[in-house]
Amino acid sequence: MTRYLSGDKLTPKARQEVLNAYGYRWTIENLERAKQWYGHKGNWPKMAPVSDYVWLKQHAFAVRKDGGLDSRARSCRASYLYP
Repeated sequence: MTRYLSGDKLTPKARQEVLNAYGYRWTIENLERAKQWYGHKGNWPKMAPVSDYVWLKQHAFAVRKDGGLDSRARSCRASYLYP
């Protein structure tokens, strides 16, 4: 069974893995790369970008027993679903 943890509860190493794996997130710190992605499609998000900290807090990620990011999971989920 896959375990999900909120991004703010991850270890620093797993947190960095998440930020590297989700390169096109709509955050202030990642705005230039996100603009490249959304610019190709021409459909800008309607919401203002948030900080990486807030984005991590709002999302839950699949983790292994040792606390590292589970590479089999290909998406993140809303953190309020995983207390």
